[in-house]
Amino acid sequence: MFELFENLTNWLWGLPLLITILATGVYLTVRSGFFQFRHFGYIVKNMSRRDDDTALCMFQISKYVKRITYQKNKNNRRNLKMEVIRAKSAGFCFGVKRAVDTVYEQVEKQMGKQIYTYGPIIHNEEVVADLEKKGVQVIHSTDELKGRPKGTVIIRSHGVERKIYDEIKALGFEIVDATCPFVLKIHRLVEQYSREGYHIIIIGNETHPEVEGIKGWSDPAETTVIGTCEEAEKFTLSSEKKVCIVSQTTFNYNKFQELVEIIKEKGYDIIVLNTICNATEERQTE
Repeated sequence: MFELFENLTNWLWGLPLLITILATGVYLTVRSGFFQFRHFGYIVKNMSRRDDDTALCMFQISKYVKRITYQKNKNNRRNLKMEVIRAKSAGFCFGVKRAVDTVYEQVEKQMGKQIYTYGPIIHNEEVVADLEKKGVQVIHSTDELKGRPKGTVIIRSHGVERKIYDEIKALGFEIVDATCPFVLKIHRLVEQYSREGYHIIIIGNETHPEVEGIKGWSDPAETTVIGTCEEAEKFTLSSEKKVCIVSQTTFNYNKFQELVEIIKEKGYDIIVLNTICNATEERQTE
């Protein structure tokens, strides 16, 4: 009993020392900047004043950030230092770059004439805002052209339904087609196989503008969009019907293969056309 009391007394005497050690450790850790990630936004804001490109890389290709460390400078202020590894295939793909270049070329070529883009030319607010400053207006339907000054409508890289071309021309506007050549190829394939009596399956996201455009080149009654395993498993069709499968150009290749295999198991007469563009495959592989 006395031995137990002695051990307890020794432990209580050592408790303040233990607390002091732990408190000192926490203090030094905080001083070193380990917990400063709660100030991350502030640090990035200050850093962006010195290096906009680095700050932009952090947000847009954050998965390539390899290491982030803190280091005190001569003024005893902490600077965020990081190593950023850029993907070799980062940046605009061929089709998007071509579309953006087309708009800027038309702006210079048609000085004083009104230019419209059917949908934002690119999912980049800075580029769209810059084009707006140059007078380029974004429309989302042909109804928006009614009553507007005549000019040129540029079709973005995602492409549009076949009927959109006819509607734009009927309203008296010129068309400059900046649809990605890979997407145009899908339009031609879908149109061909639809005319030959095939049921068209588009592997992709049904609400994506590219998929919406592809759908407009085939018979609506004989077109199905599939984007998940559940949708592929539920898909049914008359056994004598032939099927042509294409893909959204930016769809995940492995997912595409998985969905195709599910559909193949149903025993249909199937033609599979892998229309995923090379740039997409390269980025996914990298």
